[in-house]
Amino acid sequence: MSNLITTKFTASDYVAMDASLTNLETTVKNKTVSLTPEERMTIGKIGDHYGVAVEEVNDALTTNPSFAPDPETFVVADFRSDRDAAKALRLRIVRMENILQQLKILKPFTMQIYTVI
Repeated sequence: MSNLITTKFTASDYVAMDASLTNLETTVKNKTVSLTPEERMTIGKIGDHYGVAVEEVNDALTTNPSFAPDPETFVVADFRSDRDAAKALRLRIVRMENILQQLKILKPFTMQIYTVI
């Protein structure tokens, strides 16, 4: 048999991972909001595949600024800021999900996968 997956993380690898995670936690702290289930029900959510609709709204706001609803309830600058943040975060979330998937494959109970030669 030969080992198909050999995981060799060093102590310094773990230190580097922990430092990166701490840095990420510090960066997002106070920028995210924990909502109660009741609060979540009052806020609309477009979903992960919202891109086309949001871009259409943005295009409409760009070509026809009077398209914007009541400025008391819809602030165009906030909409664009949220849109830009969502686009930037989506790329980073994909990267983190890829890393997480790679690490899940290497869970301790699957550390050694052998094949018979």
